This record gives sequence, structure tokens and C-alpha cells, in this order.
Amino acid sequence: MEVEKKTVLTEDPKYCVATKNFGWDTEMIGTEAVDGSDKYQAGVMGQPITNFTVAAKGIKKARVRNKRGRWLPYHTTYDKVNGFGDGTEITGIEIVGSGYMVSVHYKGGSWARGVITLDEDGAVLIGTGSPIDALWIEKV
Repeated sequence: MEVEKKTVLTEDPKYCVATKNFGWDTEMIGTEAVDGSDKYQAGVMGQPITNFTVAAKGIKKARVRNKRGRWLPYHTTYDKVNGFGDGTEITGIEIVGSGYMVSVHYKGGSWARGVITLDEDGAVLIGTGSPIDALWIEKV
């Protein structure tokens, strides 16, 4: 019987993204790669993100918008098996919680200005409808 690993939540956000061509990328805690690499963001430039997962003490829930403009259901747990997504390009992210800054990079474009939520029930909404290929999240 395999024992499920529990995510130990800290104030710093733990997150990871997946792409259709490369699968799950390096796990991140804040802007630091868990594997010790010099990455500061999750994702592969030029490869749209199809799944996303995030957890931290201050994050209550998160969801993503797919390329058809549909917001998918909220998730409250870190899930690197399925993540939040339906396998299509992610064009928006919403994180509900307090004290986090999020920025996304648009495929073929540039980084969006970071968005912060400081209210316990505040939501960080980011995404213009263009495919997102990288992102970073940090505690502020």
C-alpha cells in the first residue's frame, strides 16, 4: 500500500505547472526551485501551461481559466497528479488568500505586471485570455 505524501504548508507558496509537451515542471517554493536549479519561475517559455497546482497557509483556494474562457472549479489542495486544469491552454489564474503576488508570462509576449492580494478573502485574478507559459508566485 502506497502512503500518500502530505504537503506541509508554509507561508511561502508551493506551486508547479505542467505543459502538454513536457509534463510537470520543477516544483517551486516562492521564486526558488525545489530542485536547486536557478529557475525563478514555473513553466517552459513557448509551451502553454495546461495544468497548475498551488498551496500555502494563506491560500484558501485557486482555479484556472481555459482557452475557451471557462473558469474551472476551485481547488483547495496541492495536486501534482492532476492539477487544476483540463489539459487545454490556461489563459487565467485566480488565487484567493492573503499576501501573495502573482505574475504570468504570455506565450510569445512579455511578463504581466504582478498582482497582489492583501485581504484574507481577496482574489488575485491575472490573465488576458492569451496562453500563459510561465508564472511566479511569492509571499509579500
